Amino acid sequence: MKQILRFFVVNHTITQVCLILLIVFGFIGLKSLKTSFFAPVDPKKISIRLVYPGASPQEIEEGVVIPIEEELKGLLGIDEITSASSENSASLSISVEKNADIDTVLQDVKNRVSSIASLPTNLEPPVIYKLPSVDFAIRVALSGPVSLDVLKQKALSMEKELRAIDGITLIDVEGAPGEEIQISVSPERLKQYDISFRELANVIKSSDLNMTGGQVRSNQEEFLIRVRAQKRLEENYENISIKQLDKSIVRLKDIADVSYQWIDHSARVYSNDKPAVILNIQKTIDEDILFITQTVREKIETFNQESDSIQASVIRDGSIVLKQRISLL
Repeated sequence: MKQILRFFVVNHTITQVCLILLIVFGFIGLKSLKTSFFAPVDPKKISIRLVYPGASPQEIEEGVVIPIEEELKGLLGIDEITSASSENSASLSISVEKNADIDTVLQDVKNRVSSIASLPTNLEPPVIYKLPSVDFAIRVALSGPVSLDVLKQKALSMEKELRAIDGITLIDVEGAPGEEIQISVSPERLKQYDISFRELANVIKSSDLNMTGGQVRSNQEEFLIRVRAQKRLEENYENISIKQLDKSIVRLKDIADVSYQWIDHSARVYSNDKPAVILNIQKTIDEDILFITQTVREKIETFNQESDSIQASVIRDGSIVLKQRISLL
């Protein structure tokens, strides 16, 4: 150690060069650091998303979820499996043991699930992935004396613009319910045309499909067959052919009222006593919270300058406390 110290004391030029390089590379390293409120932690979670069009929660539970759970039992590295089933879909959450390699367990889970031969043919390919490490960044509200539909469209437009920016990927839109097509059937008209309610339901269901139809394979190619006949507009439903008469066709609009509306739900969001839609923005382990919040605030300022009726405001900013701690440090 004394020889090293003596070398730097004697050779002033080398000492100064090393000090300059230390400062330069230290500055470069400081600028390249990603800021985060909490230290990134691997969540050790694997998620399985399942879509089974037209199936009830019980059918998905018995025909899909239980076979997958049985197949994954005893797999090394798995600590716990939880599941939730709903109409048309289900999800499984797998907790990985602390000392296990999550990438190895993920591959094992994919292999086990793909080997199950008893899964329904109409089941879409399961989506299996490990949950990323995320942290809160900023929360923005869009509010104003306009309809909920206008608020939602503005929020989706802002979400699209923010996602186009490199360094911002995780955005959730809250407070805007989904849309639905409501069909109100007249019993008198059904009786007039001699159509049962079950017959009507089957015709509507068969004309509104979005499902897989299997695969066609050859020596060089593989084709996935999929039926896409989902209807998105009222006009498309109104013109569904229900029954063929001698000289005319009975369409859905002849026996029912078709309307487009929001799915009824009690979760409404307000900001300053006005209806609002929320953009909840998070950061991944590779993203910078200071960059995200600054970029979003600049976007909000531009949005408010261009919009009169709708205004955007920050509800919560995760970088404020972080800046205070950096300043204290």
